[in-house]
Amino acid sequence: MQKKIQFPVTLHYPVYTYSYKPAFNTYSGYSYLNIFKQQLIINKMKKALFIVAIATGSLFFYSCSKQDILHPAPVQQPVSSGDDQDAVARTSPAPGNYKVQLYIDDNDTSTFIFKGYVFNFNGNGTLTATVNKKVYKGKWQMKDAGSEIKLEIEGTAALEKIDKSWDVVKITATLITLTDNDPGEITKLIFRKI
Repeated sequence: MQKKIQFPVTLHYPVYTYSYKPAFNTYSGYSYLNIFKQQLIINKMKKALFIVAIATGSLFFYSCSKQDILHPAPVQQPVSSGDDQDAVARTSPAPGNYKVQLYIDDNDTSTFIFKGYVFNFNGNGTLTATVNKKVYKGKWQMKDAGSEIKLEIEGTAALEKIDKSWDVVKITATLITLTDNDPGEITKLIFRKI
């Protein structure tokens, strides 16, 4: 059978005497019950703060996907005073040779598939692509009052990816910026005059 402890408790050791009195006397206003309630409230607050921190952290990591880290968005170059001819918008591509500056296919940057390609837009609507001394012929056509361009060219897997109608974002003397806005995916094509 256990012995009940009577308060105040005095512990006797060979040299010192310690006295302990619990904090539930009527003068202090505290009791073990009050302290227990405060601890419960503090624990609930800690739990709520932990849940908020986890939710905030998961939103932070969710907003930066692996694709964003591996393939950051291209940096927009402002038009400088030396590029004034580039600032004038056009209704059709300026005749000349172009290279693919950027190609994003279904949210994935794939510019590398056009390495070595030189595209020639002619004023008469013909289009040629030259790669490894091979020439592929096609045509281009403006549609819907200049808001759309249709590229028709085949011969390689890379050319078949751009063989379709594109929405025109901007056409200047040195840039052709196109997009294909399918729901849920981004496809973008930028030609730069060389």
